[in-house]
Amino acid sequence: MKSGDFMGSRFRKQIGPKGFKLNIGKKGITSTSVKIAKGITYNSKRGLTLGIPGTGFSYNFGRKKDNKNYLGTHSERQIANQVNLFSSEYTKGWREFTGGYNKKALIASGICIALCFTPLLPLGLVLSIPSLLWLAIDTLIKVIKYNKHLKTSPILSEVSYPPIETPSVVNSIQKVNQVSETKQPKTESFTFRVAGISDDKIQRAIKHNLVEEYLENNEAYDGMTNKEILEDYADETYQVDVYGDSEITLIPEPENTYNHKAIRIEHEDIGKVGYVPDKNLSKVHEILDRNNYNLEWRLIGGKFKQIEYNDEKDKDVVVVKEHTYGIEITLTEKMP
Repeated sequence: MKSGDFMGSRFRKQIGPKGFKLNIGKKGITSTSVKIAKGITYNSKRGLTLGIPGTGFSYNFGRKKDNKNYLGTHSERQIANQVNLFSSEYTKGWREFTGGYNKKALIASGICIALCFTPLLPLGLVLSIPSLLWLAIDTLIKVIKYNKHLKTSPILSEVSYPPIETPSVVNSIQKVNQVSETKQPKTESFTFRVAGISDDKIQRAIKHNLVEEYLENNEAYDGMTNKEILEDYADETYQVDVYGDSEITLIPEPENTYNHKAIRIEHEDIGKVGYVPDKNLSKVHEILDRNNYNLEWRLIGGKFKQIEYNDEKDKDVVVVKEHTYGIEITLTEKMP
């Protein structure tokens, strides 16, 4: 067993025999990883990683990391907020109505799982199955009962008698229904990447004006240490996450001798950062002509940390790599 450590409000601990790791954080088990053979590891978050012995090269077949800072469109954020509100209120109401999870089943399951990391592993495995089934079946029964309880709610069934005592849950359901019933404006999005941005002068300007400014006010790599990246098996943790909207302007260049349909792209702090790719010019011109769009952009590329298998050390290590900076632009139109 490896010792846990506190980093601010974070708590991490690893337990398990050689070749197997159970990563535990403040919210419980975060991930498990198994070393199948030399150069082959599997993690519940990152997936399968293959390394070629003697080369330091590795490839991961797992899932890509979702961008936690992606904001989405206004309508997407509105619906997401309502759904999150309903979800939290549903859980709160379920606990109040049913008493929550079966504490005896939780304790029994915890003891059985703990036995799996002692010499009594066989006994722990045998006892874990019935205790976990007990917990799962008991929870399922409570969920079914609570759902039936909600269906008999006056507001849900539109009955006129006085409401029952789950006002917070019922109010949340009403709000979700109002959002879904309100006709949302139809939108259409078009995304492309800026062309010509690899110019050395533009790359230096991006580092100076966007990256350095971000790092003055934010932690690099999402505030994660190398140890935390290894424990969470985070894939391609980028140094910065820069995005915006009105800072970028699209400027048609009918006088451009190379292409009279060219559209220059400028950032208010940098100046010209490139052009709309030729293959996307017709579509972007149509959007500009209708003049009923919102623009959102995000910086992509740059330095990032990635986990690779090191054959000499016989373990995963964190390495720093770098891509050329780019800018991805999304134009969202309100359709009639």
